[in-house]
Amino acid sequence: GWSRLQLDSALTHLRELGLAGGVPQPQFNEAVPKREQAPAYSADDLNQELKDQTSAFPDLLSEVEVAMGKRLSPSDTKILLELYDHLALPPEVIYQLVIWQIQEHQDKYGQGRKPRMSVIRTAAYRWKESGVDTLEAAEAYLKKLEYYRSQEGALLAAVGITGRKAAPGERKYLTAWAEMGFPAEMVAMAYDRTVTNTGTMKWAYCNAILKRWHSEGRHTPEDVTAGERHPHRNIPQKVSKAPAPAPVQTAAAQEEKERQILENERWMKAFLTNQEKNS
Repeated sequence: GWSRLQLDSALTHLRELGLAGGVPQPQFNEAVPKREQAPAYSADDLNQELKDQTSAFPDLLSEVEVAMGKRLSPSDTKILLELYDHLALPPEVIYQLVIWQIQEHQDKYGQGRKPRMSVIRTAAYRWKESGVDTLEAAEAYLKKLEYYRSQEGALLAAVGITGRKAAPGERKYLTAWAEMGFPAEMVAMAYDRTVTNTGTMKWAYCNAILKRWHSEGRHTPEDVTAGERHPHRNIPQKVSKAPAPAPVQTAAAQEEKERQILENERWMKAFLTNQEKNS
């Protein structure tokens, strides 16, 4: 009976604790209304909804127009009706969505700029698919997004960028790293390795390093260092009756491990280069 948002949040936390590394994403049987299935609302449909004294749509329309700072055109009003009727989002959720989208748009393009209703519609379908269809879920979701935004400056500085906000493409990576639970010092560590191995900051390369560490459950510098000294420490070992003496760590063996690490990083670099060429 949980929403997609609740399940995703719980699964993300379990993965951060190393308790659900191989668990697939949950599947949902509840059908989410599709954009292409939305009715072609007519002027009569709008008038009928606006005249319905039991409908919350007229009040919603007034509040959205105040937030947008203008009267909505007939086509924009039809989009709002689509979210209310076809997508079946509660009025308070739609209003929260509109306010958030306005803030996002102004952060990108400056104060006074407002998003198009088509952009708000796209975000509404994304919320619905994620299970953000109640006021409680919307408030939790927005708190989550605000937390990621609060981490943005520190993570951006960790990759050597200060004095400006993140670009949309950069923000995608920063949000993903915050979702994986990486602090700024871990991002800085991945950044250092990226620059060392490639000569510059390559977002995809840095992201690949962090995704690998996340999949291995390494979220501190100590975890990474220990994992490179003992790359198979997370694999259960068979217990023998008489424990064998610890092998002597020779200089040659250490050099071989370091060579393997560098080889893995070279392979990752070549893999990402091929991906960029094919994209």
